[in-house]
Amino acid sequence: MWCWKYYISIIEHSDENANFFVYGCDYSSTAIDIVKSSKLYNEDRCHAFVCDISQENLQLPIPEESLHMITMIFVLSALNPDEMAHCIKNLSKYLKPGGHFLFRDYGRYDLAQLRFKNGRCLSDNFLCSWRWDKSLLHYTG
Repeated sequence: MWCWKYYISIIEHSDENANFFVYGCDYSSTAIDIVKSSKLYNEDRCHAFVCDISQENLQLPIPEESLHMITMIFVLSALNPDEMAHCIKNLSKYLKPGGHFLFRDYGRYDLAQLRFKNGRCLSDNFLCSWRWDKSLLHYTG
């Protein structure tokens, strides 16, 4: 799960001999197209694909128990709060025993939240965002 900018940053700042493989998915096909069009995209080191991780029966092109870590950068805030727990549960089957989730997201009273105008909330701290990918934002805290 990613914000496409972070994949490109990982590849840009890694040693060409580094031994790792990155799976990356995004809800937006545009984001995946941007990653795949990068001169740094290399199918020997990465597999990028479109996926809605909020699906009840999530099936990814990743072997179960194969990942050391799953990074979720500005991912959870784009989900309906009612979907977060089952997303984490579904994704956890792809982690090796002892694997880790790494999160970075918005928090309640984040400056981005404070800039929202009244009347744009669907519920308490669940904001309607009109970003290019049509995602929603949820501020937790």
